Amino acid sequence: MLKRYLKLQLFLLLVLFSQPLIADEEQFMNFDDFLFDIKDYINKSIKVQVPVYAVDIPSRLAQVDGNVAVDLEQIDRQKIKDIITLCDGVGGSCFLDVSGDMVENPQFFPPYIIQAEKVSMWFLVGVAVSENGIIYIHSTEANAIAAVQEATSFEENYVSGYLWIDSPGVVAIAYCEGGGSYFVGYSFNVNEKLARNEAEKNCTEQMGSITKLVTSCSAVIFNVPWW
Repeated sequence: MLKRYLKLQLFLLLVLFSQPLIADEEQFMNFDDFLFDIKDYINKSIKVQVPVYAVDIPSRLAQVDGNVAVDLEQIDRQKIKDIITLCDGVGGSCFLDVSGDMVENPQFFPPYIIQAEKVSMWFLVGVAVSENGIIYIHSTEANAIAAVQEATSFEENYVSGYLWIDSPGVVAIAYCEGGGSYFVGYSFNVNEKLARNEAEKNCTEQMGSITKLVTSCSAVIFNVPWW
């Protein structure tokens, strides 16, 4: 029962201290709602959040599904490269907040094109850490948990969470054990040192003053993309 309580407590602390990026779900239309009324948005300016599964570099088209693609021609070259790095072929873990005009596609497939004037990218990184410090990241939190469970033969408790990141960079995950408990903190930054420092700070802030005297948090670095 104590371990279950510690697991819940640690999860809540991770939520408080990890400070993940969060996609703007209020300002941008949900993709399913957008599809339902897609014909109403022809030749209109829209703001919609779309999943991205592949990017065609020569045409600058981000493939969403069989109904719509996003034309990235007006978007900064480096941002397009970042989208290609994290989103091309990943599927389900990458989203774009898109502002632009939607038009009918003269090439007929897909039938609609969003001519993006501005985009923000959100890529999901799932995190899971076992009580003995076995660490996994994945493109979803559920997959990270599954990897930890398999690695520990389902015999260890774990903490888990996720980060929304907006570019390639570094995920740092800090861990330590002491006083019958274990502590975890994580952070993302394009700068490895900053990511490490923030993760270790998040981890350390969960510890009591006595525990801090006998142990310290140490971060493991994961480059994103990791595949």
